[in-house]
Amino acid sequence: MTPIRLGTRSSALAMAQTDMVARAIQALGDEVQYCPMTTEGDRQSGPLQALGGKGVFIRDIERALVGHEVDMAVHSLKDVTSTMAEGTVLAGFLGGESCADCLVSRAGWDLTTLPQGATVGTSSLRRAALCHYHRPDLQVVPIRGNVQTRLTQLARLDAVLLSEVGLRRLGITQWPSVSLSPLQFVPAPGQGVIAIQVRESDARAMAVATAISDANTQCHATAHIQFLKGAHFNCLIPLGMYSQVRDGRFMATLFRARDRHMAFAQFDCDIQDKDRVSWEWGNRWHHHPL
Repeated sequence: MTPIRLGTRSSALAMAQTDMVARAIQALGDEVQYCPMTTEGDRQSGPLQALGGKGVFIRDIERALVGHEVDMAVHSLKDVTSTMAEGTVLAGFLGGESCADCLVSRAGWDLTTLPQGATVGTSSLRRAALCHYHRPDLQVVPIRGNVQTRLTQLARLDAVLLSEVGLRRLGITQWPSVSLSPLQFVPAPGQGVIAIQVRESDARAMAVATAISDANTQCHATAHIQFLKGAHFNCLIPLGMYSQVRDGRFMATLFRARDRHMAFAQFDCDIQDKDRVSWEWGNRWHHHPL
């Protein structure tokens, strides 16, 4: 049987995440072939908003999937926009060890102990907005690049904001980092989740992606996707979502920002209704902007 070809970004983090997918597939008895790509988002150095949002990290891989050059596209779910290539579907979800952001600094500061007027680097509009919300005195500096490149900015900045799970998957431990509570510093929808995109017509890839999908991760991921669809997400407006499941209830904390105006919301529903209610909240915010 031919190997399953895995399309992925060529960054160290993307390859580490693709390793997780590959091991799960190999445990089923299938072989894999890595197909790393340098995407438009990797080639360009400007702000994501000027490049067209987070879709720049998946479009080249999607084109390879639609063109039958790869059998699965492996993405960070937070990079996936609310509109996907026709004839494709997200069929598998892995990861979910942590969805939290973390503050990395030379001195091990947290948001409350950072010095007055400290400089904090991030490429995320959401992280920047939450930083201003919790500490209006901080100077947020835009930075781009992979995780290792962003960490080099600590030579000139006091701290950088990164995904906690990204540091874990890369095994980076040499810098002090402090995890930020997702109830207060609301993460991006789907943060920490690895999403597997396949062609709807590819029965083999669909079956394998479904077989390796983690049920708990998928439970949260599908609700987050519906929230983004309802909000017509395009990366130009910062959105956050954190969810928990307890005793058959689905509880979510939401965040959005526009300019310096910010809003938080929470909802609690039966787990069977989570996708519908998540979409309704996203749609409500889309039609009633700040």
